[in-house]
Amino acid sequence: IEARQRLIDAEGGLLRVAEVAKFLGISRQAVDKRRRLGRLLGLQRGRRGYAYPAWQFTRSGTLAGLEDVLEALRERDPWMQLSFMLNANSRLGGSDPLSELRHGKTDAVREAALSYGEQGAD
Repeated sequence: IEARQRLIDAEGGLLRVAEVAKFLGISRQAVDKRRRLGRLLGLQRGRRGYAYPAWQFTRSGTLAGLEDVLEALRERDPWMQLSFMLNANSRLGGSDPLSELRHGKTDAVREAALSYGEQGAD
């Protein structure tokens, strides 16, 4: 539970679906559709529905390259996706994937995501 809370608190915490919808200028249903299609990372919050890590949003919308990386992680559950994004990865020289995405290194992060969870991979 503590490890999950640390992940939630990292990089700005979580946003409610209404906040995401307002920020992106779309409906709550459209936010949910993006989550279901793997275009946004949403975490199940019990009866409260889904919450969205704030780090995946930028001033202009969603973080560039995020959809490509989430596609590569589609077989992983949302908590594993979150853990991948925020923890150091040896395939990225010890940097965390989120930092690398912010520097435009989508291809490298996508490649690391494809091997995430394999024997010997971070």
